[in-house]
Amino acid sequence: MSNDEALVHSDHHAYKEHPYRFVVLFFTVILNFYMGTFPTAFTPIASVVSKLLDINQETVLLSSAVYLLGNVLFCPIVFYVMQSKGLRNTVLISVALCVLGASTRMMNIFAGQLILGMGSSLVTNVQMEFCFEWFSPHNRPLYITVVAIANIFGGGFGNLVPLVFVDDEGTDLLELSSQFQSYLFYTFLLFFLMMILCLLFFKDKPPKGFGYLHPPKIEKHSLFFYCKKGFKRPQFINLLILYIIGNANLIVLGSIINDLVIAFNFSSVNGGIAAVVVIFSGVASAVIYSL
Repeated sequence: MSNDEALVHSDHHAYKEHPYRFVVLFFTVILNFYMGTFPTAFTPIASVVSKLLDINQETVLLSSAVYLLGNVLFCPIVFYVMQSKGLRNTVLISVALCVLGASTRMMNIFAGQLILGMGSSLVTNVQMEFCFEWFSPHNRPLYITVVAIANIFGGGFGNLVPLVFVDDEGTDLLELSSQFQSYLFYTFLLFFLMMILCLLFFKDKPPKGFGYLHPPKIEKHSLFFYCKKGFKRPQFINLLILYIIGNANLIVLGSIINDLVIAFNFSSVNGGIAAVVVIFSGVASAVIYSL
């Protein structure tokens, strides 16, 4: 009997997996990977952005902190949105916010980063709900890890993506401005396409006859209830602090590498590769340690 046809029992609830779960997994992984590139969207090209916007590089690097602010501020309402709107609508709201944020960045990078942080908070916090609906209890830990690692890998590649579009060693401001606008436009276009694909193919739950054959009852509450309950729990506060510290470390890492690139006359591509190696080394170490 195949895994898809097997009934998995956990906590006295029978669960039957559906093959379409891998389609939903694909979208969840791609979205988490892509959203992982946002925190350091301008770090590798900070020198170019500072010239184009006539601000100093430290101010450009603050765009990463603004993204983190939007992400953290939206965390308390994530579970309310999931419970009241469902998994599919939560993902669609997230992608729609990211489309709005990506388009806003063309006019104001800080406002755009704030909205992107809010939108990405929804997707990066739905792994548990996604795996609860689509995977058996036995397989959930594996796929939660896959989705989480996709976001981390996205953070690594986020240090290289801007350099594909923008030549940070260029001197022609008109050409640099064109490259920068192309970078922002294609970021927006990719998310717009993802929104359409999610609208067409992302499903909320497995079809009837699959998933939990006797679904556990989940009570729905108000937004105030979730916020109050969350901030009353030390575990939530601790996780939130660790989440902020973890993301802040990535931002600081990008800033340090950017300073080293300037100080030792390396190219930004070298700096981007160094950031990817550092992040991937951390992931590999964590996987080895967990074994």
